[in-house]
Amino acid sequence: MAGDHGKPVMLMRLLQAPGALPAVVYCGRRRTCEEVTEALVAGGIRTAAYHAGLTGERRSATLDAFLSGELEAVAATTAFGMGIDKPDVRSVVHWALPASPEEYYQQAGRAGRDGDPARCTLLYSPRDKGLIVFFINRAKLDAGDLTGVH
Repeated sequence: MAGDHGKPVMLMRLLQAPGALPAVVYCGRRRTCEEVTEALVAGGIRTAAYHAGLTGERRSATLDAFLSGELEAVAATTAFGMGIDKPDVRSVVHWALPASPEEYYQQAGRAGRDGDPARCTLLYSPRDKGLIVFFINRAKLDAGDLTGVH
Protein backbone atom coordinates (compact mmCIF):
# COMPACT_ATOMS: atom_id res chain seq x y z
CA MET A 1 0.00 0.00 0.00
CA ALA A 2 1.33 3.42 -0.83
CA GLY A 3 1.49 6.28 1.63
CA ASP A 4 -0.96 7.30 4.31
CA HIS A 5 -4.01 6.23 2.28
CA GLY A 6 -2.96 2.59 2.42
CA LYS A 7 -2.27 2.51 6.15
CA PRO A 8 -5.86 2.00 7.38
CA VAL A 9 -6.39 -0.89 4.94
CA MET A 10 -3.09 -2.51 5.89
CA LEU A 11 -3.80 -2.06 9.61
CA MET A 12 -7.20 -3.75 9.30
CA ARG A 13 -5.63 -6.66 7.37
CA LEU A 14 -2.96 -7.04 10.02
CA LEU A 15 -5.35 -7.00 12.97
CA GLN A 16 -8.05 -9.15 11.38
CA ALA A 17 -5.54 -11.95 10.76
CA PRO A 18 -5.93 -14.99 13.01
CA GLY A 19 -3.96 -14.62 16.23
CA ALA A 20 -3.31 -10.88 15.78
CA LEU A 21 -5.20 -9.68 18.85
CA PRO A 22 -4.79 -8.22 21.42
CA ALA A 23 -2.81 -5.41 19.84
CA VAL A 24 -1.24 -2.05 20.57
CA VAL A 25 -1.07 0.49 17.74
CA TYR A 26 1.46 3.22 18.50
CA CYS A 27 0.60 6.57 16.95
CA GLY A 28 2.74 9.69 16.98
CA ARG A 29 -0.03 12.15 17.79
CA ARG A 30 -3.18 12.29 19.88
CA ARG A 31 -5.36 13.07 16.89
CA THR A 32 -4.00 10.03 15.07
CA CYS A 33 -4.88 7.85 18.07
CA GLU A 34 -8.48 9.02 17.82
CA GLU A 35 -8.60 8.50 14.04
CA VAL A 36 -7.10 5.02 14.25
CA THR A 37 -9.52 4.12 17.04
CA GLU A 38 -12.49 5.22 14.92
CA ALA A 39 -11.27 3.17 11.95
CA LEU A 40 -10.71 0.03 14.02
CA VAL A 41 -14.06 0.32 15.80
CA ALA A 42 -15.75 0.77 12.40
CA GLY A 43 -13.98 -2.43 11.32
CA GLY A 44 -15.39 -4.34 14.28
CA ILE A 45 -12.34 -4.33 16.56
CA ARG A 46 -13.03 -3.25 20.15
CA THR A 47 -10.54 -0.40 20.50
CA ALA A 48 -9.97 2.71 22.59
CA ALA A 49 -7.50 5.58 22.38
CA TYR A 50 -4.89 6.19 25.06
CA HIS A 51 -2.95 9.46 25.20
CA ALA A 52 -1.99 12.28 27.56
CA GLY A 53 -4.91 14.43 26.37
CA LEU A 54 -7.39 12.14 28.12
CA THR A 55 -8.33 12.42 31.77
CA GLY A 56 -6.51 10.16 34.19
CA GLU A 57 -9.79 8.41 34.88
CA ARG A 58 -10.33 7.65 31.20
CA ARG A 59 -6.75 6.42 30.74
CA SER A 60 -7.15 4.13 33.77
CA ALA A 61 -10.46 2.78 32.47
CA THR A 62 -8.92 2.11 29.05
CA LEU A 63 -5.95 0.34 30.58
CA ASP A 64 -8.19 -1.80 32.81
CA ALA A 65 -10.42 -2.73 29.86
CA PHE A 66 -7.40 -3.70 27.76
CA LEU A 67 -5.80 -5.75 30.52
CA SER A 68 -9.07 -7.59 31.20
CA GLY A 69 -9.65 -8.40 27.53
CA GLU A 70 -12.71 -6.18 27.16
CA LEU A 71 -10.74 -4.19 24.56
CA GLU A 72 -8.97 -5.99 21.73
CA ALA A 73 -6.71 -3.09 20.81
CA VAL A 74 -5.44 0.25 22.03
CA ALA A 75 -4.34 3.10 19.75
CA ALA A 76 -1.80 4.93 21.86
CA THR A 77 0.93 7.50 22.02
CA THR A 78 4.11 6.80 23.95
CA ALA A 79 2.08 7.64 27.09
CA PHE A 80 1.05 3.97 26.92
CA GLY A 81 3.73 1.49 27.69
CA MET A 82 5.78 2.12 30.78
CA GLY A 83 4.67 -0.30 33.45
CA ILE A 84 2.07 -2.01 31.24
CA ASP A 85 2.22 -5.74 31.80
CA LYS A 86 -0.07 -7.66 29.45
CA PRO A 87 1.90 -10.76 28.49
CA ASP A 88 -0.46 -11.93 25.72
CA VAL A 89 -0.16 -8.94 23.35
CA ARG A 90 0.05 -10.57 19.92
CA SER A 91 0.70 -7.49 17.78
CA VAL A 92 2.43 -4.16 18.12
CA VAL A 93 1.95 -1.89 15.13
CA HIS A 94 3.68 1.44 14.66
CA TRP A 95 1.51 3.77 12.59
CA ALA A 96 4.56 5.89 11.80
CA LEU A 97 8.28 5.97 12.41
CA PRO A 98 9.10 6.16 16.12
CA ALA A 99 11.36 9.00 17.23
CA SER A 100 14.32 6.66 17.73
CA PRO A 101 15.39 3.05 17.33
CA GLU A 102 15.36 2.76 21.13
CA GLU A 103 11.73 3.85 21.25
CA TYR A 104 10.81 1.29 18.60
CA TYR A 105 12.62 -1.47 20.46
CA GLN A 106 11.00 -0.59 23.78
CA GLN A 107 7.49 -0.46 22.30
CA ALA A 108 7.93 -3.59 20.17
CA GLY A 109 8.91 -5.36 23.38
CA ARG A 110 5.28 -5.16 24.53
CA ALA A 111 4.43 -8.07 22.21
CA GLY A 112 4.80 -11.74 23.03
CA ARG A 113 5.97 -11.46 26.61
CA ASP A 114 4.27 -14.78 27.31
CA GLY A 115 6.67 -16.50 24.92
CA ASP A 116 4.07 -17.21 22.24
CA PRO A 117 4.51 -15.88 18.68
CA ALA A 118 3.83 -12.19 18.18
CA ARG A 119 4.10 -9.64 15.39
CA CYS A 120 5.67 -6.21 15.27
CA THR A 121 4.93 -4.12 12.19
CA LEU A 122 5.99 -0.65 11.12
CA LEU A 123 3.64 1.13 8.70
CA TYR A 124 5.74 3.67 6.87
CA SER A 125 4.94 6.58 4.64
CA PRO A 126 7.54 8.97 3.18
CA ARG A 127 5.64 11.75 4.95
CA ASP A 128 6.65 10.21 8.30
CA LYS A 129 10.27 11.25 7.81
CA GLY A 130 9.19 14.89 7.60
CA LEU A 131 7.43 14.65 10.98
CA ILE A 132 10.54 13.18 12.63
CA VAL A 133 12.74 15.89 11.10
CA PHE A 134 10.29 18.53 12.39
CA PHE A 135 10.52 17.16 15.94
CA ILE A 136 14.32 16.92 15.78
CA ASN A 137 14.61 20.51 14.55
CA ARG A 138 12.19 21.73 17.19
CA ALA A 139 14.32 20.12 19.90
CA LYS A 140 17.57 21.74 18.78
CA LEU A 141 19.25 24.10 21.19
CA ASP A 142 20.99 27.25 20.07
CA ALA A 143 24.29 28.58 21.51
CA GLY A 144 22.44 30.77 24.02
CA ASP A 145 20.49 27.80 25.36
CA LEU A 146 23.68 25.79 25.77
CA THR A 147 25.44 28.66 27.54
CA GLY A 148 22.49 29.03 29.90
CA VAL A 149 22.54 25.35 30.76
CA HIS A 150 26.29 25.34 31.24
